[in-house]
Amino acid sequence: MVEVSNTNPLKAYALMQGATNEPVRIAKTTDGGATWIATNVAGSGITLPNPVDTSQPDNDFTRGQSFYDLVIETDPDNDEHVYVGGVDSYKSTDGGATWTQYTKWSNNNVMGSTNISLVHADQHALVFNPKNTSQFVMGNDGGIFFAPDKNNLASTTAIGMRNKRFNVTQFYHGTLNPSSTFANEDMILGAQDNGTKRLSGVALANNFYNTSDVYGGDGAYTAFDDQNKYYIASYVYNYHFLSIRRKLLSFGFRSKGSRIVYKPPCCRQKS
Repeated sequence: MVEVSNTNPLKAYALMQGATNEPVRIAKTTDGGATWIATNVAGSGITLPNPVDTSQPDNDFTRGQSFYDLVIETDPDNDEHVYVGGVDSYKSTDGGATWTQYTKWSNNNVMGSTNISLVHADQHALVFNPKNTSQFVMGNDGGIFFAPDKNNLASTTAIGMRNKRFNVTQFYHGTLNPSSTFANEDMILGAQDNGTKRLSGVALANNFYNTSDVYGGDGAYTAFDDQNKYYIASYVYNYHFLSIRRKLLSFGFRSKGSRIVYKPPCCRQKS
């Protein structure tokens, strides 16, 4: 993807998926594309962000997902200020020479002590407010997040979620508890990158339900026991979770080297 400066039409940045030994690349031109400098050339003056998260490689802030979570945007007031996103988000104030991480997807490993906002993983969009360019909105697998001040991002409260009744969660599969009634629903649903949710009780205003988290990460196929003694939730690559009396037990069906799809279907057979 290419991001052209708002103040200089000859200046642009490009962010792209790379090869195996170079998963992602950032390039920059100041002469309308006649020449480029890029992160794959040592000493070019432009670098890749280095994630705080120790589970992400130094040379790949998308963690192998550059085909999916990739975004670049320049500040409309200063084209030396560049924002990129992969799993997390980064900002440069010197045209890509150095980067500062300003969001984290979790508090795992060393990220817990990092003084930046907790924002859902997998960035897809960043848009500045045209009426107030100090503000921007981010779009990711967790929905919409808002930054009221682009110049003050080094805080755990600098960016906040804006998903109140933004009803767009993508569910792969859902199961209705056969013991539930229309007046008191009970269902479990597996969501894309937003875990497995249990919706229960009487519908609230506008048909919203009370929701509880069964398990995080990627949700998948679900099932209820006919006698309402247990339910099953699924994770990626054939891992499952069995809930008995509110205790969650995990089990999987996967052998070394097996070729299992990302979210294989599963079901429960009546005895």
